[in-house]
Amino acid sequence: MRRSESATHGSLAGSARHLLRLGVALASLAAAVASQAGVASQAGVGPAGLAQDAGKTDAEALWDSGQRQAALSALEAQLALNPTDNALRLHLAQRQSDVGRWEAALATAASLGPQADHLRGTALYILTRFDESLGLLDPADPGQCLMRLDSLLALDRLDEADAALAPAAAVRGQDDVALTVLRGRLHAAHGRFAEAVPEFRAALARDPCDRAALFGLGQALIRTGERSEGLALLERHRALLPLLDRHDFALQALDLDPLHADHHAQLGDIERELQWIDSAEQRYRRAEDLAGPDELAPIVLRHARLLDEDRHTPEAALALLDAAFARVPDPRLAVRAADLALRSGRAADAVQRLTALARSRPEDGQIQQRLAAARAAAAAAAPPEPGTPPAPTPDAVPGTAPGTAPGAAPGAAPGAAAGAAEGTTPAGVPRGRR
Repeated sequence: MRRSESATHGSLAGSARHLLRLGVALASLAAAVASQAGVASQAGVGPAGLAQDAGKTDAEALWDSGQRQAALSALEAQLALNPTDNALRLHLAQRQSDVGRWEAALATAASLGPQADHLRGTALYILTRFDESLGLLDPADPGQCLMRLDSLLALDRLDEADAALAPAAAVRGQDDVALTVLRGRLHAAHGRFAEAVPEFRAALARDPCDRAALFGLGQALIRTGERSEGLALLERHRALLPLLDRHDFALQALDLDPLHADHHAQLGDIERELQWIDSAEQRYRRAEDLAGPDELAPIVLRHARLLDEDRHTPEAALALLDAAFARVPDPRLAVRAADLALRSGRAADAVQRLTALARSRPEDGQIQQRLAAARAAAAAAAPPEPGTPPAPTPDAVPGTAPGTAPGAAPGAAPGAAAGAAEGTTPAGVPRGRR
């Protein structure tokens, strides 16, 4: 597999967020940087005084409050005042990598020595500078061992990739999903498509949305004569890519502004489309925690739809809508709750909700229409009034021919007294209300 094909369809380096989705823990990068920062400080290259520490603390406060751009600017200003503070420089490079600014992280760390190799290797890999990254990626690191394998595949250095498989399996486990995908890709790169098929199938059984496994399995099946299934998988891959790309971009936006309610809600929308229902619900709940009064209703409406349509728990959806309405009395929440109650067979509940809403919004024609429909549904569902006789049937009316409605002349067409059959007298008065 050549570099262009790998980077487009199978490479883990498509984005930093794709690495995370495949289980490549970039947390190891943060741990390595923190460790090296401690070594740097002990070696006498750390902050020169309390002023630097205070500046870094201010930047971290901004970072923790979600003001990521302001935090980066504060760190950059602090480093400009203390250009020889290598621990501060390494910390800034790490923060730049945390928000996907890999070029900036490389530039910041350019003057650093081996303490920045871990960060430098990851940045070069994600920027698809595979040849440069290989000498810096650590085969004993859970994330970087996969990056090394992927880089070797992208460079068509297949024998070296073969040799790197066993050490990576020792680090991550033989059944690791990301490693299984890479193993399948390596089989395919050698032309062993039959051996690649079970690897890709095993990966997809664990992660049905794995883009590299979908593409790899589709190609391998076509090469082994299973053209119909292979083309179907490639079509699924084509359809999923825009969603997965949207997910990557949404995560990047969240990195820059993690306390923005709508970023969490947008991720919930995408993950619901991907059928990652548990994760989507967590996103909506976090968005609701962060939302202001003007933001809450649209998020809750989407969350309620998930509970009703995906979880099939309309009672939970109603409880969510009621709790949100108590917090922010937005009429959209009450209307949605009434619609849900009506659709769930609780017409009387819908009438009660819409009646209360109509009192506060008497000019709203749509609410009045909904209320009329709910009243009609409640009336239809109500039990007959005491003393109301059951509707007669043709067999119960002496002298009525089979198929002739009561009240119709003998020989008349069926349904000639449809009003009586539908619960009204021939005069059109509802039965029991004469």
